[in-house]
Amino acid sequence: MCTVSYIPRNNDFILTSSRDESVNRPTSTPKKRMLNKESLIFPKDSKSGGTWIASSKSRILCLLNGKINKTVNALTKISRGQILLDNFKFLNTKDFLKQIPLKYVEPFILLQVDFEKNTHIQEFNWNGEKLTVRSLDNTIPHLWTSTSLYSNEVKQKRHDLLLDWETKNQGNNPIDFHLDLKENNSELFEIKKKKSDILTTSITSVEIKDKKVSFLYSDFISNKSTILKL
Repeated sequence: MCTVSYIPRNNDFILTSSRDESVNRPTSTPKKRMLNKESLIFPKDSKSGGTWIASSKSRILCLLNGKINKTVNALTKISRGQILLDNFKFLNTKDFLKQIPLKYVEPFILLQVDFEKNTHIQEFNWNGEKLTVRSLDNTIPHLWTSTSLYSNEVKQKRHDLLLDWETKNQGNNPIDFHLDLKENNSELFEIKKKKSDILTTSITSVEIKDKKVSFLYSDFISNKSTILKL
C-alpha cells in the first residue's frame, strides 16, 4: 500500500497502485464480489479481510498506510482495509464520514475517485488525531506514497519522476512507471535492512475508459496476472 499514481487521459484516467508488503502476508487474487448489492472488483487481504484497492462501476478507492503516531488497542482495532470496503455502503461522502469509527483505526490516506458523471478526486487523510479531506484537480497527474514507509523527500522525488515520465510517455500505461520503481527502488532496499521480507508484491492498474472499468492485477509472488472488467 505504498505508491499510487493518477494519470488523466482526456476525459478518462488510470489509477495505479504498487503494494510494498511482507511476502508472507496472504492475499487472494482479485475477483468480482457483491457488497451491499453492488458489484466490486478487489483483491483481498486474507489476514484482515479488507483490501487496499477496489472498484465499482462508478467509484475507485485506494488505501495507503499512514505513519503511526499512537497505538490503537488491538482488541478494538478496525482494519483500514475494511474501512475502505465500508465506504461502498454509503451513497455520499458526508454519510461515510459520519459513520467511520476513526478512533479505532490506525492512520491512513484513503483516495476516492468518483467517475459516474464527472471525475472527482477526494483524499481522506487520518493522522490518528485529525481527519483532513480535500478535493484534487482531475486534469493533472497526482502521486501518493505511504508515509509509514517513505519520507516526504521520497514522495517529492517520485512525483517529479512521474511528471517527467508522463511528459516523455504520453499515451502509455503508467504501469510501466511503477515497474521502473519496482526495479529501481533504492528506498525499499534501505527499508529491507530493517524488514527483510518487504517487497513490491503486486501492482494494480485500474483504467477507466468511456465509463468502463478495466482492472489489471500483477502478482509478483505467484508471477500471475489477472484482468477483470466491469
